[in-house]
Amino acid sequence: MAEIKSTMELVMERAARMGRASDEEVQQEKIQKSGMKLAADFLDGTVDSLMTTLTEQPQEQQVNIRSGMVEEGSAFFNYKIYAQPIEYEQL
Repeated sequence: MAEIKSTMELVMERAARMGRASDEEVQQEKIQKSGMKLAADFLDGTVDSLMTTLTEQPQEQQVNIRSGMVEEGSAFFNYKIYAQPIEYEQL
């Protein structure tokens, strides 16, 4: 006899399926993290040129690597700007 599921059970099953990352998404995130590391190495001074480093990477990965580089650079500059104490002029 067929099992009858409640709407809530169906919704929960669908949510569980949607919550899983595909293999492609996991791979893209891994490549993006490598871009973040390359940008961090550049900011630390251990890499001389981001463009040279990027062109040395496989062509099909360069978009995700560049995305990671931008994310790391943004985080670094936001930290540098907003982590500094704000000095107010006395009135």
